[in-house]
Amino acid sequence: MPHTCDQRNEITDIIQETICALVNDESFLQKIIERMWTKFKQKIEDIYQEIQYKTSVLQEENEKLREDLNRLEQYTRRNNIRIFGVKQEENENVLEKVIATLNNVGKVNIKDCFVYRCHRVGRQIPGKPQPIIVKFTSY
Repeated sequence: MPHTCDQRNEITDIIQETICALVNDESFLQKIIERMWTKFKQKIEDIYQEIQYKTSVLQEENEKLREDLNRLEQYTRRNNIRIFGVKQEENENVLEKVIATLNNVGKVNIKDCFVYRCHRVGRQIPGKPQPIIVKFTSY
């Protein structure tokens, strides 16, 4: 059965009065605030748990990558030696010095084809020769 215009107005007035009464009722507003606060806290907790989980996963991944990097660095260093105390001269040929030092002092027969790369490392300290790092073609 359709409502008349008066009935609609009466229903609208009742709804408006009810809404005004609820808005002015502190206990009703308090319940709404509590429900919203509970939902807000739950949402924050969910986000926090997700962040904690992702952080944990990233920390594990980071640790694994560090271990992998360390293994790779150790693997690449296996062909290297560091030599200390070789006199440093201006315009020196480091490769020739390394070969001469290893052949004379080390009593090994090294040829320049065994050396992939060699150079002095570190900063220059007056009166002290820089160490030499030698990377061999194989170990």
